[in-house]
Order: sequence, then C-alpha cells, then structure tokens
Amino acid sequence: MISVMIKKSPRWRASGLKYSLEQQLEISGENNWSTPVIYRDGPRYSPEQKRQQHSGQRFSTLWILLIVFLPTLLLCSHLNGQKLELNIQTDDFSWEDNVPSFTSLSELNDYLTEWRDRQFQDAYWEASVDSLLQLDSLNYQAHLHRGPAYQWQDLRPDATIPPRWLSKAGFRTRLFRKGRLLVHEDWLIVRDSLASTAANNGYPFASVGLDSIEWSAPGVLSAGIFIDRDSLIFFGAPRIPEGARINQTFIQRYLNITPGEPYNRRTIQRLPNRLRRLPYLKLRGDPTVTFEGNEAIIELPLERKAASRFDFVIGVLPNSAQTGNLLITGELNGELQNGLGQGERIAVRFQQLRPQTQELQLQFEYPYLLNLPFGLAVEGDLYRRDTQFINLNYRLAATYRWRTANRIDVFWSRRQTNLLGFDESRVVITDQLPDTLDVRRSFFGLGIDRDETDQVFNPRRGYRLGLSLSAGNRRIKRNQKLLDLGLGPRYDSLELDNAQYNLTGQVQYYRPLLAGTVLYLGVNAGAYLSDAPLLPNEQYRLGGAKLLRGFDEQQVFASSYAILTTELRLLLGRDAYLYTFGDFAYVNPRNQAIPDAPNDYPLGFGAGLSFNSKAGIFAVSLALGRRSGEVLDVGAPKVHFGYLSVF
Repeated sequence: MISVMIKKSPRWRASGLKYSLEQQLEISGENNWSTPVIYRDGPRYSPEQKRQQHSGQRFSTLWILLIVFLPTLLLCSHLNGQKLELNIQTDDFSWEDNVPSFTSLSELNDYLTEWRDRQFQDAYWEASVDSLLQLDSLNYQAHLHRGPAYQWQDLRPDATIPPRWLSKAGFRTRLFRKGRLLVHEDWLIVRDSLASTAANNGYPFASVGLDSIEWSAPGVLSAGIFIDRDSLIFFGAPRIPEGARINQTFIQRYLNITPGEPYNRRTIQRLPNRLRRLPYLKLRGDPTVTFEGNEAIIELPLERKAASRFDFVIGVLPNSAQTGNLLITGELNGELQNGLGQGERIAVRFQQLRPQTQELQLQFEYPYLLNLPFGLAVEGDLYRRDTQFINLNYRLAATYRWRTANRIDVFWSRRQTNLLGFDESRVVITDQLPDTLDVRRSFFGLGIDRDETDQVFNPRRGYRLGLSLSAGNRRIKRNQKLLDLGLGPRYDSLELDNAQYNLTGQVQYYRPLLAGTVLYLGVNAGAYLSDAPLLPNEQYRLGGAKLLRGFDEQQVFASSYAILTTELRLLLGRDAYLYTFGDFAYVNPRNQAIPDAPNDYPLGFGAGLSFNSKAGIFAVSLALGRRSGEVLDVGAPKVHFGYLSVF
C-alpha cells in the first residue's frame, strides 16, 4: 500500500449530469487514488430523450416501492410448502422463457433481478421491472420493459490526447463504430486505462470523461473523449533516513526515480516490492508520497538490515569413490553486502574438495558505475587438481539491471589450464600425450538473469531463469617438458586452434501445494559445442551438495549435461523447512581420452532439514546416489552439515 498526502488547494469540479443512464455508465472518472466518479455537463435533451431518461429511472422507483411494502408482502405470504407463480407481462418485446415456480418472494425477486442484469449485459440499458403486483397469496404479476439495444454512433477522442496514450489505453475506433453495442465495460476499460496512462506520464490528477454527448436516435449515442490533465508533476529527490546507510544516487537508480523527470504512478506502485528485494534494507512502514507544488516527494521509511553473511558446509563421505576411504570435504563462504553504501557485493568462496584439491572463487559487483545505469561485475576462479593441473578463470562483465531483480550481462571471459605434472614414464612408454594439456580459451558472451520469486531466500512461489551463451577461441599450448621428451609430433595430430561455444541455463520454479508445503522444480543444463573433443580439464565438474547430490564433490565430468531436480518442502518457519529431493541427470562424459564413452544417467535422492536459531541457520542433509550400471550402495551415504550466520 502507498500512502498519499496532497499539499495543494482542493479542486472543485462541476457535477451537472443528471441523466441516470449516463450516471450508470460512469461516463467520467478522475485519476485520483480512489478514482471517484465525476460528471460533466452535457447538452440539453429533447422530449424524446427525456422519455428515455424517465424509462431509465423506472427500476429505482420500483425498489423504493418494494422497500416500503416488502414487510407487508412477506407477512401475507404464508406458503406452507406451496409454490409461488409468476405471470410476465411486457410492453415492447415478447417473453419466450418458461417461468419457474418459486419457494419464496426473495427467490422470485432474484429471478427478476437476474433478468434485468442479463439485459444490461446485452446493452438494453432501459430494462426494468415497472411493476410487481400480488394477485393472491400464491400468484404475482410483473410488468417488464426492455427498450432498445443501445448502440454507439461514434466515439471521438479529443485532438489534444496524444495518439500514444490512446494506443496504450487500448482505444480502437472499431470498438465504438456505428452499430456496435454500447457495452459498459468497453468504455470503462478505455477510461481507466487513459487515466492510468496520464498518471504514468506526469499527470496524477488527470480526469477522463465523455463530453459533446448527443443522442442521434433512441438508444444511439455519439460522444467525445476529453482529458483534463491538471498540473504536470515531477519527481523530487526521495527522502531517506540517515540510519539506512544507503547512497541517495543508488536508490534513485534502483527505484528508477530521477528528480526532474515526470511523475510515474507505475513506479510508485512498484516501490514496496522493489525495496523488499534489497537484502540489506528493511521497510519500517509504507512509502509515502507528498505532493508539494509541482513535485512528488517520496518518503522511504528504511532502516539497515543485516545481510552480509558467513557460512560453511562440511561433507562427510564414507567409502568415497575417489579415495576408497572416509573423505571429509569443506566449503567456506563469505559475503559482504552494501559495506560502502553503494549496493555493492563482495564474495569469497573456498572449497577443499579432496586431498590436494582446492578451489578459490572471488566475486565483486558494483551495480551503478559512475552514476550510469550500467554496472560492473568481476569474477576470478582458481582450481587446483592435486598435482595434475591448475585452472585459472576470470570474467569481466558490464551489467544492466531492469525491473529490480533482472539483469543482462555482456561479458568477456578467459579460461586457462596449466599442466603441473604428469607420469613421465607412462608418457614415454606409450608415446602418447597425457589426458590433460595446457589450454587457453577466450569467450565473448551474453547472459540474462530473471527473478520473479516472492522473496530472495526460501521462496514460496515464482520462478528464476538464467541463460548464458558465449562463443570464442580455444587453443592448445605446447608444453616444453613434453617437447623435451620427444612428443612434439603428437601435437601435430591435434586440432590446436578451433572455435568453441558454451551454453548454460537454469530454471527454478516454486509453487505452494497444501498448506505449509512448497514444490520446487529445477533444471540445470550446459553444453560445450566444438569440432574437437574436449580435454578432461575443460569439462564441467558435477556432484556434491550444490548440484547432483548423492555423489562426491565434483566427481562427475561432463561435456554436456542436464539435471532435473524435484524437491518437496515442509515449511517450519521463514528460514526453516524439512525436505525430500531427487536429482535425475543426463551426462555426456566423452572427451579426448574416452571418445566412445556411453551416456550416463546418474540418480541422487535423499532428505534434509534447515532450521534457524539465535546463533544462525543450521542445515543437515543425507543423500544417496548411483550411476548407470551400478548398484545403489546404501552403506555410502553423503552427509553434509551447514551453518549460515548473517551480520
């Protein structure tokens, strides 16, 4: 809800239309927060038009009579299980329906009211029950009047109304051309849409209505559309409490409020939802709009909210497929949100995946660089695979945000692999290059992220969508140690320089089912497209607590993959829930070392619990997994313990 305060002189408008049909059609409406109905003076009426006016008032007169005499009628209706009969008399149409019997007078009255409403829907705006007479204790007679079906002669927008406004309002001349039925809703849609369009273009006090009204024949209406725009209103600078610790320019950019720009009601209506999506700010109440002169000043009752976090996950993997023994893995995450008051984000992630295998990731995001609508995102990733190789990846992106949680990235990324060591004796004996080689890859790409969930953490409904497409060049670098061993000719058999494409996508869907339960469906997919087969150190690495549960961390290597996740959550609180899950995957493991390997279809399933306490949020999960052709080993579950602290 948005509260509104108007600091200006009250505006009085004439209210001269007394013609009941025009009042019933609500021919005018002003662009106020409650959108009251107003009326505008019209032309004088001929005797024939006054006759139509009188017929349009018949129904209201009948209601007054019913209110006065209803108690008497009810007292006289001692039915004792008998039925009431109704005889219909008409003066300008033929009654063809079969009239049922009624158990009470109220049921009979509802029948007549429904008949009148159906006539209104068919544009018979004079339809009324002229009289309802009680012939005896069980018989009634109703006299009905329908009148002509009302039609448009034409509806002409005023020349001062911008065509763009009419188009946005959905106005089409053909909807109001000669012979078209005068449908109430058609006009109301145009009227309200025009008023909203004016409010979105700097005129929050604009009023829209009909003028130049003429009845060219009984039931045939010709009119024009007018807009009284009132004052042009501009946005002023939003007012933010000092304790919120947020930069004024950031808030203006984020909320799309630029001082000096025309007022936009749609922007105001989106304020609460946009502000709730900022994890480091909290709304203490509803935003308030104050109109001072020709400026709209927005009061934002914000306060700082803890959003930076530290968390860790410990994995206990008995009988690990990688080591054959108990394997303990660890992951540490740190994230600093809005530390400088600019909406920036700094994140660090460290993983110990297996003995002598570590990964370090760094991220920095700055939403609005130099007060421009574009931001900057920088990422770095260092992955060391025991003594075999080390991957160094970095990514630089220009970001553009729209509609709060949605953004577009245009990025450049560089990925390189440096060979650390290899089995020299094996290489010399087989006279073959090792499975992993030095590789350099450069990509240019486009990424799109869209978030339409109801809340950032633990959503109840909505969806998230992410898509990334990139193209670049992949080059294999000759390793000097291998050249010294005389394996230079083996490089000549490889395609050392070729084009490569990368496509990844994620979809998350949340939907509440029974009370206190949420269904989560997710799809994660990725593929490398290239004429030359990938090396193992170029492939995706799957498995672990985040993706494809039930397997060791980054145990599964893939050139392309797709994972369907289903999860049923039983909500225990805002950040607490019990869940069961299943991960169903397709994996293409083929690479240069195993070019003919069959597709794999891993399956993982299990359950978990997330709960909060004063110290933070704790989580525990247990998962089992199996690959194609393997027997499920219930004695080797993957157990993960997690902790999250927000500060």
